Amino acid sequence: MFNYQKYNQAWIENADAGKPYINDAKSYGVEVFQAEGNEVYRVLGAHHLTGDENRFNHHLFVDVLNRDGQRIQGKRIYFTQSPGGDVHEAIIDKPTNEPGTNIPIWPNDTVTVYTKSANYVSDSVTGIHVRHPDEGQHNRLYHHSFYVCFQLRTGEVIDPPPPVEDTHLIEVITITKHNGVIVKKISMEYEIKC
Repeated sequence: MFNYQKYNQAWIENADAGKPYINDAKSYGVEVFQAEGNEVYRVLGAHHLTGDENRFNHHLFVDVLNRDGQRIQGKRIYFTQSPGGDVHEAIIDKPTNEPGTNIPIWPNDTVTVYTKSANYVSDSVTGIHVRHPDEGQHNRLYHHSFYVCFQLRTGEVIDPPPPVEDTHLIEVITITKHNGVIVKKISMEYEIKC
C-alpha cells in the first residue's frame, strides 16, 4: 500500500499556507471543481499513483478529514461511474494504515467523486479513468489508480494559477563528454513561444 499519509500532510500544509489544492493527475484528465461557500469539504489534493505505489491496481482511493486533519470514520462519499450516471456510495471505514475507502475503476468508467452532509457542500473531482497507456511495470492500460483527499475547511475558493499560455513541455537531450565518458542527460523543460 502506498503512503497516503505523506500526501495528506503535504496537502494540509499547502492549504494551511493559503495555497490552492494540488492536482498532479491533471495530465490524466482529472479536474477539480470547487464548490461555493465558506465552510466546504475542500479537495486538498488529487494524485495519480506511481507504478510502485499502484502495484497493478485500478482503484480510486479516497479519504475525508475533519478540520483537525483527522479521518472522519463512517463518512460517506458519493460517486458516479459515468457523467450523468447513477450515484453510488462508499463509506470511509478502512484501518488507518490505508486510505479511508477505495472504489474499483473499470475500463469504461469515468468517475466523479464528492462528499456532502446536511450542513456542508463539497468540491468534486471528475475525469478519473483507467484508459491510460502503460507506464512501466505496475501502471498498465486499465491498471492505473488515483488518490483524492477532502477536508472540511473554512475559507473561500482559492483558484490555482492559470496555466502559462504559449508554452509547451519539450524533452531536452544534452550529450557531454566528462573525463572521457559520454554522458547523456534527458530533462523536461518548458519552452515559451515568442
